[in-house]
Amino acid sequence: MFEHGSETAAGSGHCDLGRAWRPCAQMVFLDTRIDPALIPEGWRELQPGRTETCKTAHFAEHRSSGLGANAGQRVAWVVMLDELVAHRWRLAQVFPHRNWIAER
Repeated sequence: MFEHGSETAAGSGHCDLGRAWRPCAQMVFLDTRIDPALIPEGWRELQPGRTETCKTAHFAEHRSSGLGANAGQRVAWVVMLDELVAHRWRLAQVFPHRNWIAER
């Protein structure tokens, strides 16, 4: 889970937000600024044509911003979270007792 972050990448735009390494992988980006070097689809299968992990993975975004945050071009299986569901993924909800997490 990434919350209030900034995703940047150098290069030609062949970077993605995530690939499912395991069948039940999960990755959520909340209020994240996304660099334009990202592929428009945002997400991809681990090994296209060889694996099908995207069928059981959970990839989601909420209020992404920046030039790479074009929700209309994302893959069909990514979830665009509404405010209510995004709230359940917030750091304070996932880790209510955060005294073990170092604050910056």
